Amino acid sequence: MRIERLELHDFRNYQAATIVLAPGLNAFIGPNAAGKTNILEAVYCLSAGGSYRTAGDRELVRWGTGAAAARALVHRGTGCLQVEFRLSGGRKHLLLNGKEQRRAADFAGRLVAVAFAPEDLDLLKGPPRTRRQYLDRALSQGSPAYAYHLSRYQAILDRRNRLLKLFAEGRKGAETLSVLDSQLAGEAAELSRRRAEGITALGPQAGRLHAELSGQAPLQVTYSPALPGRSDGRPGPLPAGPEGWLDIFSRSRQLDIARQSTTYGPHRDELSLTLEGADLRVYGSQGQQRTAALALKLAEIGHLTDVHGERPVLLLDDVLSELDQYRRGALFELVEAGTQTLLTATGWGDLPGGPASTRAARFAVASGRVAGPLPVGEA
Repeated sequence: MRIERLELHDFRNYQAATIVLAPGLNAFIGPNAAGKTNILEAVYCLSAGGSYRTAGDRELVRWGTGAAAARALVHRGTGCLQVEFRLSGGRKHLLLNGKEQRRAADFAGRLVAVAFAPEDLDLLKGPPRTRRQYLDRALSQGSPAYAYHLSRYQAILDRRNRLLKLFAEGRKGAETLSVLDSQLAGEAAELSRRRAEGITALGPQAGRLHAELSGQAPLQVTYSPALPGRSDGRPGPLPAGPEGWLDIFSRSRQLDIARQSTTYGPHRDELSLTLEGADLRVYGSQGQQRTAALALKLAEIGHLTDVHGERPVLLLDDVLSELDQYRRGALFELVEAGTQTLLTATGWGDLPGGPASTRAARFAVASGRVAGPLPVGEA
């Protein structure tokens, strides 16, 4: 899978830009705030239907304008297609070959991209939400059905939580809450089942990659659903379908009303990451945690390759300066294996092979303008 051409119109700080990309490594070099990351963000929007940097679409529109667009010509094993991401009139439009898609789930996964930013190296140190987002991104790009159920679950959860606040004030009846409980139970059953299956696929890959990167024992990745505890304090077994989840929501209703939020469910799930029985989030050194994070991201790439039968596009957003030479090498092995990669850095010395390297198509970025690909002597 590769992008042949990327076009930006009033996207972030780009008034207009057309970038012809090489099949392998593409390096975007320039000072901070020049717009390098915005290029990678545009590709991710074309992949996932939204940004990995912000939840506010309005931030993607160039200051002083009312609309933005990113468009790419994509080559896949099944043929070529055009993907387009537009923002206009306060609405998002997702198009495939010029035809607007009604649901984001129908758009996701046509261009598959994995973004790796410096904050991903803190995947283990961050709150549970960061690890859920990692899992959701990996599974959504592998399965439009997962993206659909995730969107449905979040929409119903938001309605239920609003109703809980009103219910606590005595302004709503139990009948309405029961309807939402039933709807939420169906989506919770789908999400929890698909997450458990996803970790069964992702976990062993992450464990093997961690062992190769660190020379230590394999990383253990376990799905830890947010469920009522047993007598020993550990979570109970995964509920058997919607009926099991409905029972949980019904039994926790008074607690939920008191808290004015939903106590149990996939929105509070966690990934357990251990090394020889020790919780890496608590007992791991910074080096161990970063190696585990890198293994998780590489596993995401491997998982999506298995699902789609071709490698996703890799977006490396200023992460090279955060990695030692050995871990950089692990990333660049992907490039050598035929992964189209878009890389940002502040200096040509960050390229594999140094400033004189011929392994990358080189682009200079300055103040929302892109020049390139450049001959090596002009860098």
